[in-house]
Amino acid sequence: MIILRQKLFSLRSMLEDEILLDTDIKLVKENLGIIAQFLARFEYFRNMQTVDYKIVFIPTNESIGEISLHDDIPEKELNIVWINVDKSQRGKHIATRVLQKIINIFKKAKYHRITLEVPGNSPDARHIYEKLGFKKFGTIGDPSDYWGGLTQMELIL
Repeated sequence: MIILRQKLFSLRSMLEDEILLDTDIKLVKENLGIIAQFLARFEYFRNMQTVDYKIVFIPTNESIGEISLHDDIPEKELNIVWINVDKSQRGKHIATRVLQKIINIFKKAKYHRITLEVPGNSPDARHIYEKLGFKKFGTIGDPSDYWGGLTQMELIL
């Protein structure tokens, strides 16, 4: 348990409370975002260290999405649990900009790998991940389920 607490502290303290993407968008750390609140109901996820950010416009602080990250593996691997951009803001490359910033932060921190799972019914999301260099390494679930199955993807840093 001590190792988990140290690890939890290290990821949370490694990331700034606000991360500026450029002149119009920033990430603002949330103590417990909506995805983390849901996942906290399950003991397995409570044991993971999760950091959530709102994606907001500058200077209005209007929320236009969120990203949730977690790191529960001692080998310096990060998992992107969730990223969402409001429908009204899609097509503006916001998710790509957020992901590129996260990749750069963890590359500088000497992480080895970033993983994520993308639903089979989200070809646009998968395209974004592939543009950033993520490669498929497995699948989870049934392609006929609600999500269309999940494709596991990784980016080796």
